[in-house]
Amino acid sequence: MDQKKKKWLLAYTKPGSELEAQKNLENQGFKTLLPMISSVSRKDSKSYRVNPMFPRYVFILVDLKKENWNTINSTIGVTNLITFGNKLSFVPEDAIHKIYSYLDDNDICHLNDIKREYKKGEMLEIKESIFKNLNVRFLTKTSKNRVMVLLSILNQDVKTEISSKHIKNSISSETFKLRD
Repeated sequence: MDQKKKKWLLAYTKPGSELEAQKNLENQGFKTLLPMISSVSRKDSKSYRVNPMFPRYVFILVDLKKENWNTINSTIGVTNLITFGNKLSFVPEDAIHKIYSYLDDNDICHLNDIKREYKKGEMLEIKESIFKNLNVRFLTKTSKNRVMVLLSILNQDVKTEISSKHIKNSISSETFKLRD
């Protein structure tokens, strides 16, 4: 099916029935997204809990002209589709892409892995690799897990790409002018 004609809908589920609703929707042939979030347990810092990122909601990709989406409201686990008045409410494609950017291959977001968005020129510190403890300036994000930074080594500015997991949060708010 043509992806361009498909729209993301949002289903409101019965309490604690997100996984059941997802399974039943997928059994009907719908593509779903149930983003989960992993967090460290408060009682035991070595164990993790995995819960829905958006409790009581499941995203569903539907071709409104070709698929029988009317069955969604009667799916076990689903309470109803989200609407505004009598009109279906669509989830913007860019919002879905943003959610996917935080998820692993199992649709789980690991809170410990989320990095805030850095600003160009922001001072950072490398926490791992051969450049450990070296201060760098953030230039740009190059992929989901990599960033371009500016290293100052022997009075030379060197651009290099490194894994974003090797960066610590901002260490200084001093102003820095980037050379073009």
